[in-house]
Amino acid sequence: VEDAQSWFARSVCKKWSSATWQAHRTRLKSFWNTMAEENFCSKDINPFERVRKKIIKKEKKNVMSAADVKAWFLWMEKLCQKKPQHYPELALLTVGFFCGVRVEEITRVGWSSINKRAKKLKKAPADYSGWSITVWSDEEKMGETKVNPIPENAKAWLRLCENNWKKEEVKNVVDTDAIAARDVSQRMKRLRSEARKELGIEIDRNAARITFTTHHYAFFGDRDLTAKRLGHSETGNTIEKHYLGHANDADGESYFEIYPESQK
Repeated sequence: VEDAQSWFARSVCKKWSSATWQAHRTRLKSFWNTMAEENFCSKDINPFERVRKKIIKKEKKNVMSAADVKAWFLWMEKLCQKKPQHYPELALLTVGFFCGVRVEEITRVGWSSINKRAKKLKKAPADYSGWSITVWSDEEKMGETKVNPIPENAKAWLRLCENNWKKEEVKNVVDTDAIAARDVSQRMKRLRSEARKELGIEIDRNAARITFTTHHYAFFGDRDLTAKRLGHSETGNTIEKHYLGHANDADGESYFEIYPESQK
């Protein structure tokens, strides 16, 4: 037992993350048990059973700060002015970061999904804006139609994109009504790489939804409302467990105050 623990405590192992440590411990423990089943050793003296475990801390790496999101969007705005073919990516980012639509759903919604005359409710939710975007049940991950409001700042970004949508550079990369370009995955991958080099910001593929959730909840302070925007039928611990990062109400306000420079 001491030998196994000592091996794990060597300098090379000290550099391992908790996840790597646990993975090696589990594999070696299983290997010993398999050998024991073949009568090569005794399962009762498995030395790896007593190698201490390491707690794996779940870090919310995908959450971007309001400042980083602002830098990312303003960088995209300038890029689109030079290269209009990237307006579809800007529209896609707007729907993801500010409207809470999943990455896999964004690529299936179009301009016809946007309603600029959303019905005014007698008891309108705190985030009601007059515009909405609908993800129909056959497009929504959970199989339910979801209607989310489009915040005021998102309206401004979508207007900017729409005003440039008839340019040939845009027409050449999108299908009729689509918001996302045909080869959206590769285009976004290249843009994230360019942004990382120029801005020094790490942008995860799935950052939009968790960043939206964090700041929506921070700004409105209503867990049920935020859960509804995510398309969750019940709240439970889902938001706290999977989506919430660290943001206060001021961060939430700053987040939904991110507007295009050209629209101010």
